[in-house]
Amino acid sequence: MQHAPAFDHTLTVFRYAYPLDRLLHQFKYHQQLAWGALLADAWLSRMPALPASQPPAVLVAMPMHLNRIKQRGFNHALELAKQLQRQWQLPLKIDGCERLIDTPAQAGMDMKTRTRNLRGAFATQHSWQGQHVMIVDDVMTTGASMHALAKVFKQAGAAQVTALVLARTLKQD
Repeated sequence: MQHAPAFDHTLTVFRYAYPLDRLLHQFKYHQQLAWGALLADAWLSRMPALPASQPPAVLVAMPMHLNRIKQRGFNHALELAKQLQRQWQLPLKIDGCERLIDTPAQAGMDMKTRTRNLRGAFATQHSWQGQHVMIVDDVMTTGASMHALAKVFKQAGAAQVTALVLARTLKQD
């Protein structure tokens, strides 16, 4: 990487590959909310507690634009975050941030295009002064979305931002 991302750490438990990719697709695009609960349970079985060294002050789900929520019927990242919040007893800030721009889907875009696509897409109305914010999302591919949102939190005073993702894509050998 030529530039470090705005988030400080990434925690993940799965590689984004078969069969997880199929399950996530069913969950996100076919309103199979039961798969979300199953995925969260699998996540929690591999990561039952957060690292005690620097616990976050708050969980925030990767926001979706209102048009996308209307289309899908729910925010998949928020559904996962609710499951994690119940287990870990951390505050979940549902209105912690918003997606202002209904950006095109990121799938198939390279890092440069994704970054350009997300410019100005997120905002927060809160002060995060000195807080450790943990952003929950399903998959991290290039990290462009996480970087864009973490940058907004840092500009609003967050001392630390951790990316908590169910799965991560890995470069092929």
